[in-house]
Amino acid sequence: MALGLDLSGSTAKVARAKEHFESLQGELSEIQSQRNPYEAILDRKGKSSTYSLVLHAGNFNEPRLGIILGDLVHNLRSALDYIVIALAEKSGISVTKDHQFPICDDERDYKGLITRMLAGITYGLDEIANVQPFKRTPPQHDALFAINYFSNSDKHRIISEYVPIIGPITGHLSPKNLIVKSKWFPPPLYLRSNQDFEIAQVTLRLGRGEITFKGNISVAVHFGAPPFGKRIKGLGAPHGFFKHCCDHVAMIVDLFKAL
Repeated sequence: MALGLDLSGSTAKVARAKEHFESLQGELSEIQSQRNPYEAILDRKGKSSTYSLVLHAGNFNEPRLGIILGDLVHNLRSALDYIVIALAEKSGISVTKDHQFPICDDERDYKGLITRMLAGITYGLDEIANVQPFKRTPPQHDALFAINYFSNSDKHRIISEYVPIIGPITGHLSPKNLIVKSKWFPPPLYLRSNQDFEIAQVTLRLGRGEITFKGNISVAVHFGAPPFGKRIKGLGAPHGFFKHCCDHVAMIVDLFKAL
């Protein structure tokens, strides 16, 4: 017999998470159109014929983006917890403060946690186990792992950090006939606000004018959460990954609706 779980609350929470993602997309587009986090600046070394092409990071502290992301992952986390509440009610037990949807990257930890998080629940246990991060390789790339990590980080540590990852730098120095030699250096993945990095050194013919740089610096937006617990390096994810997180939780909700 079908359980007929009422997961309307979970569905509403996933829908709200998707709205937050659309809002995040819109604000990211606006920020990038108004102020690229990076610019390339030519810096002449005194009166010499040598220039440095410097990648400069502006002041891109954007806490509002991390706040929107926090709201997104909190809604997804709630959608999962509501599943356990519905299962508890169908199992005929009283819900306690310990009941919640377990999310584990280690099977041993999972077996310990479910004794209280799923205490008394008799339905849906296999389905919960099968969507756990420890079933994936590596577990840290799983959507549920990211949801749990970013949610806990936002609640207990700090707002998630907006991290503009440096992509390909395209462009050219001109006029080329003035350049004797140039040496380019690979940039790091990203710079902190107001940090500089020399990406090229250019030597001109003695006494021959000045050069300009015209180009584009592409940026891939990630979000980062600080280290805590067993995760000593913290966690980062591209912003588009959180659309996948929304879709993944929607799939899990549908899975339990079908029971």
